[in-house]
Amino acid sequence: MIEKGSDQATVITLDILADVLVNQESAPLRKALQEAGIGKDIYGATQNMQQNLFSIVVQNANLADKDSFRTIILKTLQKVVEEKIDREALQGSINRMEFRLREGDDAQKGIAYNVRSMTSWLFTNDPFPALEYETQLTQLKKSLTSTYLEDIIKTDFLDNPYGLVVTLEPKPGLEKENSKRITAELASYKQKLAPNELDTIVKITQDLVAYQKKEDNPEALATMPVLKLSDINREATWYEVTSQKVEGITQLYHDEFTNHIVYMNFWFDLRVLPQEMIPYAAVLTELLGKMDAGGYSYEKLDKTLNINTGGFNASIAAFLPDYDDNKLSPKLRIQMKTTTEKLDTAMRLLGDILTKTQLESKDRLGELLRRHQSQVESNVTQNGYGVALNRLESYYSQRGVFNDMVRGASYYWFVTDLVKRYADDPAGVIAQLKQVKEAFFTRNNLLAGTTSSEEDFKVYSKHLQLLSSVLADKPVTYNTWMLTPTIRNEGIETASKVQYVLQGYDFRKLGLPWDGKWNVLSQVMSTDWLQTRIRVVGGAYGGFSGISKSGTFYLASYRDPNLKETLDNYKGTIDYLSNFQADSTTMTRYIIGTIANLDYLMTPSDKGELAFRRYMENTTKEAVQKDRDAVLSTTPGDIQKMSSVVAKILGQDVYCVYGNEDKLKANKDLFKSLVTLQK
Repeated sequence: MIEKGSDQATVITLDILADVLVNQESAPLRKALQEAGIGKDIYGATQNMQQNLFSIVVQNANLADKDSFRTIILKTLQKVVEEKIDREALQGSINRMEFRLREGDDAQKGIAYNVRSMTSWLFTNDPFPALEYETQLTQLKKSLTSTYLEDIIKTDFLDNPYGLVVTLEPKPGLEKENSKRITAELASYKQKLAPNELDTIVKITQDLVAYQKKEDNPEALATMPVLKLSDINREATWYEVTSQKVEGITQLYHDEFTNHIVYMNFWFDLRVLPQEMIPYAAVLTELLGKMDAGGYSYEKLDKTLNINTGGFNASIAAFLPDYDDNKLSPKLRIQMKTTTEKLDTAMRLLGDILTKTQLESKDRLGELLRRHQSQVESNVTQNGYGVALNRLESYYSQRGVFNDMVRGASYYWFVTDLVKRYADDPAGVIAQLKQVKEAFFTRNNLLAGTTSSEEDFKVYSKHLQLLSSVLADKPVTYNTWMLTPTIRNEGIETASKVQYVLQGYDFRKLGLPWDGKWNVLSQVMSTDWLQTRIRVVGGAYGGFSGISKSGTFYLASYRDPNLKETLDNYKGTIDYLSNFQADSTTMTRYIIGTIANLDYLMTPSDKGELAFRRYMENTTKEAVQKDRDAVLSTTPGDIQKMSSVVAKILGQDVYCVYGNEDKLKANKDLFKSLVTLQK
């Protein structure tokens, strides 16, 4: 615990210390714990409450290392105080923070500023100190030439009596023990109840369920302020993209005021790889920028990126031209942003990362693979909805198969196996990763996209040759993949106490054409039927639907105590829609809610990303306008007619459930197979 959360100078300082001490690749605590072999993933975090909480966390560690963990932290912090924080690392961290604060890259700026103000507002009745970051940044920059940060480490870390070492150790079967204990306690409690007491509990429960199902009366609904359809702009917003050749590279450009920040995308087509190598591309995105490259050690590279860019990120993206699943266009995407005066260095860095990353460093590569496996494992065990959705879509679409291979359950199993293989055959794994890297980063396999002002784009164009000149100039051959969807209807067994129940299909495979009115259908199902049946009555955290122009249609529950009951409620959607009624005021609410999802606030970079996606998918301005017109003209009768469409989709009986092991086994007849996530 460190100082008051209302002291904004301390708050911003602790964020910097979390970065330079733990989170940067060259951070001393990260390196010390990695060298000691403690944990697979390490991170530092601060919580800005009435008192600030500074945490250092290792995941997938051995309980026996607890004392060593604490000792190493204290010794390393003492060494940092004596030898001082690396000023280059500190400069990079301060630069990134200043970039974020000045950029304000959040479309919901009012909310973002309110959240930022909350701590000082709550505890000092003054919302402004958290927004006055110029003074705090000025003080922080003085730490580059003073012992300001080292003094804080000495006083508030080493000499602070208020600290705690916490260990969380998994115990196989613990959930079953707890469930058995609670069941016994409830049974014992029930036996002690008099008949009239039991009847009272039953009556209260019945009254609650009746209340939950009861619709609001017209008088209550009339108190809610509602926009009119005439208040809605009937013209769809369009973000233009131009395409041209710059330095021999196809260059997309979206013109937007960005306050002299240049947002860059570089897409490399994954189809240069044979199908069996697809997951390696996802692994490669976790290595770029984190290994030695050119004349940079990975520590030096991390610092230089922090000083000269506002962010560097590699990821996998999938586009569907014409919304056709058979035209899957998969890309490895590099995103980078910087200011115009730093474009020269940023482009040179990118060239070194793409062409000179040294995958042969066995120790460093092994360290990164183990870290990545730990992060993926953490994600799949905490993101049940995402895992189930990826798996569901892999049952009926090529894009779903692809997404499961690069970020879903299949990818988790692949990465876990890869780490084991690397321990036995590091040279073989390195050779495969080098094969992927060398296939990707060629001039003829690159498509670039930039969002900036026209003035800044001219500066960017002059620097693009720094990248194009280092990329290999060789012909590109694209492979034909056979991504075969297979309906598995799996139950994914975990230690979760709740379920994520998803059912859906690709309506295009049923010969059903897209209609923009389906956007309103999704709003109706999500905010009325599923909200009431799955959340209010069923007790789940949420119930909602997802419908996309590409063909995806699904119904989903989030943190759901039920399983079969939820699937039965999904079947009830058909009757609900066939009997759907709504007066003009209610229908207006649904339409305005739908428009809110279409007209969401966007930052300049968001607008560029949407423009590029529409370009990749061959979406026209006319098509966007047609969908908007359809939304604004939707009637209750249209929703009723859609019941037959939903009946066809749900009639395919395709579903996936991520949930509690015992709950799934109790309903095993519903599934083709039960799958254990952590093998």
